[in-house]
Amino acid sequence: MRVFAISVLLIFSAVAINAQTAAKYNFQVRVDSCMGTTIFPSWVLFYSEMMSMDKEEGDAFDFSVDSIEPNTTLRLIVEETKFNKKTIYQQNLQKGGSYVFSPYINWKYDALRQLDQPTLESYAFILELNGKEIDRRNMKFSFRGINECMFGYYEDDGSFVDLCELFAQYVNEDHPLIDKILREVLEVDKTRRFIGYQGSWDDVMEQVFWIWEYFCKRGTRYSDIMSSSVASGKITSQYVRFFEQVVNNRQANCVDGTVMLASIFQKIGLETAIISLPSHMLLAICNTWKKENEDGYYIFLETTMMGTDKDSRKSFNAALDAGAKMVNKYLDDKEKGKMEGKGKGKAYVANISTCRRNGIKPIGR
Repeated sequence: MRVFAISVLLIFSAVAINAQTAAKYNFQVRVDSCMGTTIFPSWVLFYSEMMSMDKEEGDAFDFSVDSIEPNTTLRLIVEETKFNKKTIYQQNLQKGGSYVFSPYINWKYDALRQLDQPTLESYAFILELNGKEIDRRNMKFSFRGINECMFGYYEDDGSFVDLCELFAQYVNEDHPLIDKILREVLEVDKTRRFIGYQGSWDDVMEQVFWIWEYFCKRGTRYSDIMSSSVASGKITSQYVRFFEQVVNNRQANCVDGTVMLASIFQKIGLETAIISLPSHMLLAICNTWKKENEDGYYIFLETTMMGTDKDSRKSFNAALDAGAKMVNKYLDDKEKGKMEGKGKGKAYVANISTCRRNGIKPIGR
């Protein structure tokens, strides 16, 4: 009986010592501050590409450790889950003190691309110092579906960080359906050719109209599905349908229609931009005969007017007129000081070609 009591005492003493050791190092794991407590696969894909291009450290998780002694070998281990392979990060720390790390995570990118519903995932994070396990954090994180685009967030000081360029991930000029669509458009009139900017500006606008007409005749209509199920005052996000979802369902809100048409226009060699206004989105086509800051460089297309008239030419002209009026109203309201709020009251432009040069690629599936 005495031996049993001593054994129990030793076990509890060891647990107490381990707890004290863990408390000393204060090992903490947090999701990157821009996402709050939720992980957006679309952001992970974007950020991983950015960090890879810049050859910098950074990913979805931030790790912090205190009271590190000099000349310590630190290992951080992220156990395997549905969305990442086992990841081991090691550093030889010559100086003592507190450290914050944001190492690359060995993500299963295909699994992230295929996630179409929000889900909860359990994670195990392990801290080792000099080959000895010091602490372990078992945590659960909420993952959004891949269709959820986080396009901005608020810093702690209330300033808004624009991530409008993340919408460019949903523009997919390489989608295999586009070639089929272009063939069908050309079959309407054997004299048609997609020549990009090789002709005149009128030729450019005629090519844009052919695509508009194609979707009008297919019965593609505006569908007001804008809401996100993310309840957060910190993050602004939007559900975005992929190219094949819009084409097959023949429904599109302002964002869906914008990224779908931008995909096709980019494919035929036109320069496009996403125009994000407060609570709305427009597509812009660039007039490359003009300078970027010159009036008329962008023409604006209100994609929600697709299919609003049996006459496709009328609805197209109305969409151009509505787009121009919407932008002019925004500029007028801004000049009069009517645009209020940090971030949400502003307009943002994401030029697709610029986004591509900066490494923002189509998500693809």
